[in-house]
Order: sequence, then C-alpha cells, then structure tokens
Amino acid sequence: MTKSILVLDDDKTFADTLARSFKRKGFESLVACSLKEAISLLQSFQPDYAVIDLKIDQESGLHFLPELAKHSPQTRALIL
Repeated sequence: MTKSILVLDDDKTFADTLARSFKRKGFESLVACSLKEAISLLQSFQPDYAVIDLKIDQESGLHFLPELAKHSPQTRALIL
C-alpha cells in the first residue's frame, strides 16, 4: 500500500522539490501553498503524513493542525 504525504509550504519551489523527493521514495505526494488550499485538499485526500511550514505567509502552520485532526485524525504531522 502506497503511503501518502501532504506538503504545506508557501514557498512553492521548496514544496515541489520536497514532494518530488517523497515521490522518488514511493509516496503519493500533494502540495498546498496556503492554509485554504490545504484544507480544501483534505476534503478528498487523507494523507498518512503532513509536512507543514510553521509560517505560511502571515499565518501560522499550527492553525492547520485542528483541521487536519478533524478531517484526517490518523495523519502524523511534522512542523518545519
């Protein structure tokens, strides 16, 4: 079974690079560059892991954690 990961970072270049690295390791990877986009993805994607930037534009990546827990409680999160 393929593991999945969500990369949430407002630096699109960094997020895409990280997602490609995970794909090479066999993960299904999706990228979100805003909290709104990440929350929207959770409607149809429940990742096994999430890599979350601490500061996303003027917001905190920590604000994403309650939404992640609500929509995908099994997801393990790593804050960068």
